[in-house]
Amino acid sequence: MMTERNGMEIRERRAGTVVVVDVVGRMVLTEGESDSLLRDRILAFVDEGSLHVVVNLSQVGQVDTSGLKQLLSAHLTASRRGARLLLANPTRRIRDVLAITRLNTLFEVFETEAEALESLAART
Repeated sequence: MMTERNGMEIRERRAGTVVVVDVVGRMVLTEGESDSLLRDRILAFVDEGSLHVVVNLSQVGQVDTSGLKQLLSAHLTASRRGARLLLANPTRRIRDVLAITRLNTLFEVFETEAEALESLAART
């Protein structure tokens, strides 16, 4: 499935029991409902019973505090519901933003999607 709004596209696929969410474009503040689009899609998977979600950030060109807020909110809510949210393939810019904000200590961040999936397989 694919959802697109205001410069951000979300593609969803399954890798076994894991939902992989590919984010394409910009994760930035916009007017309207797209500010919660990513968070809402991730939480919909958790509500449907998916306990493992990997967010692939390799095609995200820009992220601001609004984008970080979506990821943080999804992570915290998923954790409270017993699910795990992992970040994979962050660009250098996203890695820098996560380090500056110290969110890299909260999120499980992996260089590749394969590493994130291996981590989940090792713990199940």
